Amino acid sequence: MSLVSIIATDKFISLVTDGQVSSGYCSFGEGLPKYRDIIAGESFVAFTGNMKTCLNVAVAAQSYYKEMQSLKRVAETIQHNLSRAIGAGEVEVVIGGVEDGICQYHVFLNKRQVVSHYPSEGECLFYVNEVQSQLNTNQAMGYRLGRLKEKTLNKIQSVQTDLHKHISTFEPTVNNEQFSLIIEKG
Repeated sequence: MSLVSIIATDKFISLVTDGQVSSGYCSFGEGLPKYRDIIAGESFVAFTGNMKTCLNVAVAAQSYYKEMQSLKRVAETIQHNLSRAIGAGEVEVVIGGVEDGICQYHVFLNKRQVVSHYPSEGECLFYVNEVQSQLNTNQAMGYRLGRLKEKTLNKIQSVQTDLHKHISTFEPTVNNEQFSLIIEKG
């Protein structure tokens, strides 16, 4: 399973993914970022898991947002549809961005409810999906962020890219190729 990491403050959201397409421990290619813009510079959908399902989720997120105008409602609708889909394949999805001046992200797996995050002033929230290795990715990210004296955008993104590089050295489903997206509150 690929690696997707998100760090959000009340001022910005930083997303870093790898670009490997794999199934189990077999790699089928590289160069595919694990996110798509919903609205360029404002919102995104990030994903890992069954690639066909993930790409369908990305298209659905763009379409639903035009209709619903709410990132949380889009996440809940897609999760609801996936939880009832037969043969959809396991996916982990994050829908996030800045909406009405509020940084936010919403995380879900096919069969689990949406968990929403809205960082308050001065708060730094993060999400990293678990990979197949024995490393607890959330604990590793928390440790690295905890060591930062200042949580500037450059330092935060450096923590993300360093964690990705580290994991790619021993986790065959994560490669060293990285794609990033930054969305800043206007």
